[in-house]
Amino acid sequence: MYQRDECINQASICREQAKADPARYDDWIDQATVWHQRAIQARRGKAVTYDIRDGRMIPKRPRIDS
Repeated sequence: MYQRDECINQASICREQAKADPARYDDWIDQATVWHQRAIQARRGKAVTYDIRDGRMIPKRPRIDS
């Protein structure tokens, strides 16, 4: 599970990369958005991770440890 502060830090790093790499600006902002959403979900006590399939974000199913 992601911690809220870690997600916020990663989003910040992605925004800084977007400023430093204008050629990939959109990619970095997309990643920042993903990390921001994870921060929001972590705040609610649950984080959801996603797979990207055919350009769509598909939530991963939670792992159930035995």
